[in-house]
Amino acid sequence: MFKSIFFLLLVLYSMSSSANSYTVVIPWAAGGATDHIWRTIYQDLSNDLQKQGIKLVTEYRAGAGGGLGVNHVAKNSTPHLVFTSASMVIAPHINTNLTYTSRDLIALAYIGEFPLVLVLNPKRFSSISEFQQVCRNKPLTIGNSGPGGMTYLATAILTKDLGCEVTSVPYRSASLALPDLIQQTIDAIIDHPVGTTKEWSTQGAIKMFPVRSLSSISNWHILAANTKMSEEDLVKIQRSLNKILTTGSLETRLRELGLSNVNMPIQHTWLESQWMFYKHLMGAAN
Repeated sequence: MFKSIFFLLLVLYSMSSSANSYTVVIPWAAGGATDHIWRTIYQDLSNDLQKQGIKLVTEYRAGAGGGLGVNHVAKNSTPHLVFTSASMVIAPHINTNLTYTSRDLIALAYIGEFPLVLVLNPKRFSSISEFQQVCRNKPLTIGNSGPGGMTYLATAILTKDLGCEVTSVPYRSASLALPDLIQQTIDAIIDHPVGTTKEWSTQGAIKMFPVRSLSSISNWHILAANTKMSEEDLVKIQRSLNKILTTGSLETRLRELGLSNVNMPIQHTWLESQWMFYKHLMGAAN
């Protein structure tokens, strides 16, 4: 009888543990800006949540301008989290295979935002004006995250502003386009000044240029949950995020990455407002 009771307790403990183990989907390839931020906050967040009985497991699901991973979380029948960027409110307006809306997700924390930069091979172009002069005379290629991604939208805004004709070359992550830029297979990239892009720029292999027409948009990053997660665990995760972002050195480390507006307060209607803002912006860019 005691063995039966002991076995039952083990089963109940196992069920309890699995119920509090959540997958955090990163909808971009490893090495990009989103992954870099997640790796920066993961350990602090994971350590704090483990004390409260919550375990986080990271999973990468790149594709569809970041929308593939977000769609997987939003439409999942079990509680999931997604660490994502502003691309999440762009992709569904372009890709009809993505069926989620802003109402399928709950924004738990605004981690921060990155500017966007034009990345050039200094062996090919020494300045934006040189790039503009060439692209006004012949079509050039710009590597970006593909239809639905923030850098895809930024490409449309930039080329309209410069009066250029370009061909977008999609990559699962803009950072994966860097080798092709070095080899001059493509002419430029629009990306964030962080991670692999920043490292290669420091080494002199590429050069990053801020662009005025892109200053009105920024690629924010948030941690969001689908609607299947319990209210109790939603509160625990939100409190942990606020704790690690306002105490210790994490906020400083995020700002050193180039993030601004770290841990900016957001209302429950914020995600819906972003959805409508970028829908309008896409219409204006096309």
